[in-house]
Order: sequence, then structure tokens, then C-alpha cells
Amino acid sequence: MESRSKIGWILGLVLLTMPMGHAQKELWMSSSDANISKRAQRQPAPKFQIPTGASHVDNMQLIGPDRLLVGLREDAQGVPNADYLLIDTRKGTVLWRYPREKGAYHIQLIFDDLLLIRVDGEKKTDFLALDPTNGTEKWRRSFKSKNTSFLPVLPSGQIWAFQDTSKKVQITGFTIADGETVWQSESAGTMENSPSPVVHDPYVFTTFDGLKALDPRKGTVLYNLPELQLHALSPPLEFDDSHLYVITKNNDLAMVDKASGTILSRTPLSDNITFTNVYHQDGVLYLRGLDDQASHYLIAFSVTDKKELWRYTIGEPLLSNLVLHKGKLFMGTASSLLALNSSNGNQMLAVKVTDTGRNYPVTLREVAGNIVYVGELVIAAYDATTGIQTYKHGMSPLGPDLHLNGLDASIPNLKEELGKLKASASPGLGAMANAETRSYQQMANRHYSDYLSYKNSGNYSSSQHSYTRYKISNEMAKTQATVAMAISLAELGGAIAKGMQAAAVKASIEKQELFRKSILDVYSRSQSAAYLYRPHMAYHSSNDQFATLSLIHLPSGKIRRTYLSPIYQSYGLWNLVDFENQTVYHHGIGMNPALYTLSKARKSTLFSKIKTVETFIIAVPLRLQE
Repeated sequence: MESRSKIGWILGLVLLTMPMGHAQKELWMSSSDANISKRAQRQPAPKFQIPTGASHVDNMQLIGPDRLLVGLREDAQGVPNADYLLIDTRKGTVLWRYPREKGAYHIQLIFDDLLLIRVDGEKKTDFLALDPTNGTEKWRRSFKSKNTSFLPVLPSGQIWAFQDTSKKVQITGFTIADGETVWQSESAGTMENSPSPVVHDPYVFTTFDGLKALDPRKGTVLYNLPELQLHALSPPLEFDDSHLYVITKNNDLAMVDKASGTILSRTPLSDNITFTNVYHQDGVLYLRGLDDQASHYLIAFSVTDKKELWRYTIGEPLLSNLVLHKGKLFMGTASSLLALNSSNGNQMLAVKVTDTGRNYPVTLREVAGNIVYVGELVIAAYDATTGIQTYKHGMSPLGPDLHLNGLDASIPNLKEELGKLKASASPGLGAMANAETRSYQQMANRHYSDYLSYKNSGNYSSSQHSYTRYKISNEMAKTQATVAMAISLAELGGAIAKGMQAAAVKASIEKQELFRKSILDVYSRSQSAAYLYRPHMAYHSSNDQFATLSLIHLPSGKIRRTYLSPIYQSYGLWNLVDFENQTVYHHGIGMNPALYTLSKARKSTLFSKIKTVETFIIAVPLRLQE
């Protein structure tokens, strides 16, 4: 299947170089009208198609009942911003458009009456609040420092802005409701040399200059532990009900009483390991990291006895969350599912799942007695007791640049440099590799946390609530997970950009960042308690290729495929399933050849002038398993 897919891509590239006198559909896609019509007859008719011109999508998400927010960027040199548009999904109409200026737009929080957006510019960072009912600005805060990060502090109804200013961090707390400043303070240290601040009710924790617990309403220091110093590659803080756990820059593991700030223990760890992740379960801390020789470690540490229980070493990064099931500790690499004896760390299972690439995001889920391995291009389930495979679904990527391994391969020398996996904290690709591994581990943890929330509540939607209700612990946990995911994606995107710049790769960075963001964002939104979906390519022949969405019922492994559009050059990866209304929203050209038209010629990164097929936002019915 993979070899045939490559043939299709080569044919598409050949067609791109043909003279403009050829038929437009032959020039821009390989599927014939006859094949499109044949496949379309098997699909339900779309609910609506909204023209979006020659565009890419950089955001697509539901922000309320019957409300779909879409951010567009022009398919032209530099991929400049186009509008946000809000779609009424019941009527299939555009309710409003918001013109976006230069900068990278990131949705931070969604409320009934507020849409909060971070805008990263070249010389400043804005925090913007839109009215979701009409698209007008309610307030805007601008910060001159380019290196500004934001943290929603929901218990106090505030946003905190952190700015590096001459070896100090300036912290500003402003209200979510109107953007007005509540307080300001300064902290020694820098953001660049410490992990991101964390909200863990009832405190906000920072690590700019030692560990500090701050009051979420006034930003005042409640306790300060300057002896617990971290650095940029230190793992994020980990919590249980009454403690927090921190690994210092000297590789000491400290357990702190969260309420009082008392350091209960401080244990030296191996000094040759750079730790990336700390995870607590059932009185055991699981520490992950890597050494200078690119060996990866999982260390089990007893909270009660304050000592190492066992350690496991492997050559591949351990990317997934950890799942404990009947004495087995399951984990995933980019290629395999592993299980250890949780009492002694001995390997009990090692199953090769895929050979498709490098550091794909990997999440494990325990469903119906199976451990389900969820990767970018493969979904596979294994019996948790025997390790026998119960089902497996592999997908072909939509295009050479529309999967993570393909993106990495398109950057000269990047994959080779990342493969060294240097653990140094110095800037460049070694630090990027560490940051990427850490981010994928955190991402997997949050995916699994979200899944447990969906499973327990039966509710897929997690963000359409007024901020006054965020004191309810269940909704707080869900929303905070959403915020954390947004921060994780932003951090990973920043690491990728720094790595590309370090490799002296300037061209196509915008397209790289756009595609990587789309892959990770779609990945983060692709699950419910019982279902998971993936966009991919269905290949039948060189003139019969389609962008397809597969919906997998995880308990049974049954799969349903929906053809969305013919394959064509510069296709995006944005698909969103509304499980409640059984609809998939996607960006493409649909299955009606009569609507296919070429855009006006415009400048492109690869060609002096280029035309592409004009696109749509399309809603297609999707039937779930009964």
C-alpha cells in the first residue's frame, strides 16, 4: 500500500509540472470524474459546503452548540493569515468573519460569552477576547516582549502574563471578563530557563528562581523554596492529593507538602540522566529520562520508602502514557507496545506494532480488556492478559508532508540530528529532541486523562461553560486539561521551529509549522470514550485516490470509512468529528466535480505562479456503530 501511495504522489508532482493547457482536474488531482461520482454514490450527501477559496486551515473546533470556528490562511507564499469565520452548523451559514492581522493565532479558552486568543507577533504578543456571538473584540491586551506566555488561572477568573525582562520575570494578573489588570509583581530568574508555571488548586506554582507557591487571586508568594532550582529541561511538576514532586537541576527528587511547602524528602538520582517526565500512581513515582548515549530509562521510585525499586533501559524513547493493569505496566514507543512486571520491572511483553516512523505521538488506552495502541497512522489492540493482537488498522498518509515523519524527512539533516537524541541542555537540536520527547509524554498523559474524563462522564464536549462554573472540580479538571494541551502544542511547535532554524532551514518553515500544528491538533481532538478517528488516504489506483476519514469503534475494533475528497496537491489535514451530532466537518473539495474550479494564479514558495483547486468547509453525516 505504501509503495502504491508513493507512486500516486510522484504522478501528482509530474502533473504539477505539465503545461497549463491541460484540463484543470487532470492538472490538480489524480481521481477521474467517473471515479469521484462512483465513490460519492456510496456516501451520504453533505449537509453543507461553504466556499473558502484557495486556502489552508490553521484551526477548526466546535465552540458551542451548532457553532464551528474555522481559522483560514491563504495558500500562497508565506501562508498569510485570512479570516476567522464562525459557522452555524445547523443552517450551514457563516455567522461572522473576523479579519486576522499578522501573527500566529492560538485559541486559549472558550466560554459562552468569550473567546480568548493569544496572538504571537514578531515584536509583541497580544491576548485577545472576542464575543463569540458576533465576532467583535471585547478587549485586547498587548505586551511588548516577544517572549510572553499566558496561564489561565481559572479559580480566580484571571489570566496571568509572564514576560522576561532583564533577568527577571514580570507577572501581570488580568481579569478574564474585561482584561483589566488586577496586580503586578516580579520574580528573579527567567522563563527560558525553567518549566512552564502550573495551576494546581489552590495555588499557582512557578519555578523561575526556586519553587514558589503563589496566591491565585493576588499573585503573592505563599511559600518559597529557593533551594529547589530547576532548568529548562526539567520535567513538569507532578502532584498527588497532598504532595508535589519535583526533580531539580542537580537531579534531586524532592517531595513537598503542597499545603505548607515543607520539603518532606530529597533524594539524589542518577546524575547522568536528563529526566523528561514524572508520573505518580498508587504510591509509586515513575521517572522517565535519557542519557548522553541516547539510552532511555524508566525508573520506579517508592514514595513511602524514598528509594528506587527498579529501572528499565531501552534504546527507543518511551513516548506514551503508562497504564497499570493487573500487575503489568504498559507503555509504548514509536514502534512497539511493551509491558513490564510492575513489582520488579522485568519485561513481560514486547510487541512490534509499526515501522512507520520516528516520534509519533502515542497514547495507550485500556478498553474492554484490551490495551489499545493509538499512533498517528496505526491503531492496534492487544489482549491485556495474553498480549495477543485483537485488531489492527493502518492508514496511508494523505501526502508526503502530511505526517510527522514525512515532515521531518523534508528538513535537511534534521532527522539525523534528532536521531542522536543528545540530552544536553544547550540550545539546538539536542535540546529540541529532549523537549519533543518530554512534550509527547505529557501529551499522552493528557490524552489519557481526557479519555478517563469522557469515560466517567459520558460527555465529549468539555469547554462550553461559563467561567463562573469552573469551581466545579470535574469541569475544572477537563478545562485545565484543554489549556494544558494548548500549551503543550505551543511548546512543541516552538521547539520544532528552533530546531529548523538551528539547522539553517529557512524556506517552508511557515508551511512546516502549519502542517505540524494541524497534525497534532487533529490528533488531540480525535477521541471520545468509545471512538477514535483518523484522516488518511484510500488508494484504489493512480486515478482513484481519496482523502478518507476512518472512524474506529475501540471496544470492537470495527471501522467505518467515509470518502471526503479526491487527493490533490496541497491538501490540508483538518477534520473534526462531532460525536454528539454524528457529523464530520472537513476542509477539502468534496465529492462533486461540478464544483471544482481553479483559483487565480498567485505567488508560491515553489513556483513563481501557481493555481490550486478552490476549497470548502464541508459537513458530512457520519453514522456511529450501534
